[in-house]
Amino acid sequence: SKIDTNFTGIAKILDGVKQSIIEKGQMHYQNGVKYFLDENLEKAIQEWKQTLVLDPDHQKAKSDIKRAVGIQNKLKQLK
Repeated sequence: SKIDTNFTGIAKILDGVKQSIIEKGQMHYQNGVKYFLDENLEKAIQEWKQTLVLDPDHQKAKSDIKRAVGIQNKLKQLK
C-alpha cells in the first residue's frame, strides 16, 4: 500500500541521517586523537565531547576523555 511505501522511504532516509551523524561523530573522534597526539589535551577533550553529542555510545571517546582528564590532573599536580 501507499503508506507502507512511504514508511519504507522515510525509514531509509532516517537510516541515512543516522549514519551521517555517526560518521560526523567519528570525524570528531579522529580529530581528538590528532590533538591528543599533538599533546593538546583541551582540544582533544572538546572533540571527544562533540563525538559523544553525536554518538553517545562511542566507548573510545568516553575512555579517552577519562584518560586525558587524568593526564591533565597529573600535570596540574606537577606544577
